Amino acid sequence: MEKKGNPKRRVHVLEEVFASTYNLTKNPFIVRFLETYIDCETTAHKIVRFYKHDKYQRTDASVILNVRKIVAAARYFHLAIDESRIRALFTGGKGIRGKKTPRQLRNGYLHEKSAPDVKEMQRRLDSLHDLMQEWLTAVKNFVADLSGRKKMTS
Repeated sequence: MEKKGNPKRRVHVLEEVFASTYNLTKNPFIVRFLETYIDCETTAHKIVRFYKHDKYQRTDASVILNVRKIVAAARYFHLAIDESRIRALFTGGKGIRGKKTPRQLRNGYLHEKSAPDVKEMQRRLDSLHDLMQEWLTAVKNFVADLSGRKKMTS
């Protein structure tokens, strides 16, 4: 086997993946964050799919999620959440340290197990959770409207 690059660095990078710092069972705040974000992203996918169906009569299951589509779908269904809050939740890309969106932090954790993203996630957990709950409340109120049930308060 040919050795290319820096083998010691590669060993370090791969061993970092298994470090307990990133272990879900030892970091319940990561589990709380990911569970809530997954609910946000899953509901966003479904809302965008409903929007696509209503607006374009498209029933295909594929939805590429981007913030522009989420904003359009939220407007279409009159979700009670400000566009700036949707952008603060679902904007993708790299982001700026200390101001990353939940989507960016999720990506950093799931794709890289990024230590700085984990630290930011932990430091900002309450405000990030509040933001995600704001989206989920808007969706739950949309469901209440559709079903005739009582709306939730934030």
